[in-house]
Amino acid sequence: HGAPDHTPLIRTAREVNDGKIDHVVRQAEALIEEQPGAKIGLLGLAFKANIDDFRESPAKKVAVSLAKRFGSRTAIVEPYTDTLPKEFEGTGASLVDVDTALLECDILIVLVDHDAFRAIPLAERSDKLVYDTRGIWPDQPATKIDDGRKLRLVG
Repeated sequence: HGAPDHTPLIRTAREVNDGKIDHVVRQAEALIEEQPGAKIGLLGLAFKANIDDFRESPAKKVAVSLAKRFGSRTAIVEPYTDTLPKEFEGTGASLVDVDTALLECDILIVLVDHDAFRAIPLAERSDKLVYDTRGIWPDQPATKIDDGRKLRLVG
């Protein structure tokens, strides 16, 4: 870190990680754009599972980007907070509990593999369009989209 010109590994790792964030945002945007008006549930903001630390969180970066673009269609589920971070101000996104997201959201995008999300039974999510970036729901069926394609996005 102290000699970036002599050790490009850290810079390269950062570029790879940032590229993954951009990839997830692009995939999610494409999915959401195919479902005009659909309510979007973004599951998780934390840096890693089962903690309340959002600093430098890739999940938070993805969620903020999507909330800025899709506004009030966006529901954030984060069991480790009572308020959305300041980056969400003015986006129109709302903080909801997991039960509300399961009732109201047509699309679920898993950003953090919290145990609370892993525990959601298939019966409660089988009718949702899912982008599981963490691979926590291998039993999630492919979803038929209006144009006839089957879709199941994973990471």
